[in-house]
Amino acid sequence: MRMLTWAMVVALAMSGSIPDPAPPVWGGELLSAPAPVAELPEWDEVVAVPPSLRAQLDTQVLQHSWTSQQRMRRIVEFMLDPDGLALRYDLDTTRTVAETFRDRQGNCVSFTLTFVALAREAGLDAYVQEADEALVWLQGGGMMFYAGHVNAGVRIGGRRYVVDFERNVVATSTPPEAISDQRALSHWYNNRGAERLMGGDIPGARSLLEASVELEPDFVPAWNNLGVLRLRSGEPEAAERAYLVALEHKPEHVPTLSNLTGLYQQLGEKDELARYQRKLRDVQRSDPYRNFVLGFQHESQGDNAQALAYYERAIGLHGREPRFFIAAARIHTELGHLEEAERSLQRARALSGDSDRDISRTGFRVRR
Repeated sequence: MRMLTWAMVVALAMSGSIPDPAPPVWGGELLSAPAPVAELPEWDEVVAVPPSLRAQLDTQVLQHSWTSQQRMRRIVEFMLDPDGLALRYDLDTTRTVAETFRDRQGNCVSFTLTFVALAREAGLDAYVQEADEALVWLQGGGMMFYAGHVNAGVRIGGRRYVVDFERNVVATSTPPEAISDQRALSHWYNNRGAERLMGGDIPGARSLLEASVELEPDFVPAWNNLGVLRLRSGEPEAAERAYLVALEHKPEHVPTLSNLTGLYQQLGEKDELARYQRKLRDVQRSDPYRNFVLGFQHESQGDNAQALAYYERAIGLHGREPRFFIAAARIHTELGHLEEAERSLQRARALSGDSDRDISRTGFRVRR
């Protein structure tokens, strides 16, 4: 999913996985006396709509929209507009719907759950979707990386719409798929567990991450994060078991492969280290989007020749992604290869039959 230190930044908001740096220490010493582990909320508690929010929804949305499409559009605008909830994006904290309403901010998961809860209040067939991996571009930091991602789906009259509140997602490796409320709750537990882990609350993090994998035994990011927690708790064998469970469900999961190689390096297990290092290299080389990220990194460093090599490899692996051709055209232009640049741009134009429709002034989209 992602490597190096970027993942620590995005693991929380993107329902992703934490890489475990060596030595296994997170932000200094762990808290010696963490807060007691609170009882974990059930799904109905996480998505509960407070009465005051329900009243606002009625007066600002439901009384002014009649068709399902109008209600879907108005709910997004209600969440984002200054005259509505004016929600702000906050990367660091995963909130319930009530907490999102109270704080007027939330991350990817919080925004998605709030939309789904409000859409259901409006009588829409709304649900959470997950994209296995997404390319995320942080403009302020000038970084691009892979992360897990969730958004919302709505079924209206035989059509399926996608409502995505994450502006920074460039592309997803697979189309988003509808998931059950139980799996969405597993995402929520995983995110909150990662946040507790970052804050040094090992008991709280353990409770949440174990609940996540108990709900969804094949939820790989939570198994990976549980491995990180166990290693930091001085349980290397238990950490190894968690990583191996993750890889049973998804052998090509890069964060887990990276963490497992780090563990074997710490333990001095040379044979296992070499084995999983080979796997990690093979996965990275065969993934077009990871090659695209590597190309972007080299381009950012001014290494245009190496950047072009990675972009062209990405094109060779997946020749129907217009962004790959746009990146290649950009490098060809820098290198003075104007004919190649024009051919790449023409190919990008031919592939970019984008049917996205902007549904609000803020630029968030609904896809059919």
